[in-house]
Amino acid sequence: MRTLEDVEAEIEEAEERVKSVEEALAEAALNADAALLTQLTPDYEQSRTHVDELLTEWERLSLLSAHAKDETANEST
Repeated sequence: MRTLEDVEAEIEEAEERVKSVEEALAEAALNADAALLTQLTPDYEQSRTHVDELLTEWERLSLLSAHAKDETANEST
């Protein structure tokens, strides 16, 4: 099972990918390069979706981690 730290690192990488594609989209728009805009738009959408999926996974792992800590604390008392 992946750890929170693993997912956080992947989120950081995925967010960098989104930023990179956003910059490329902005440059393509500035240069009125319709072909490049058409090519980059699906990349951007896929990158954003990947970030959203990772954030959902991070939330799930975070809740599981908190639940496990609560269970451990309850067993100690």
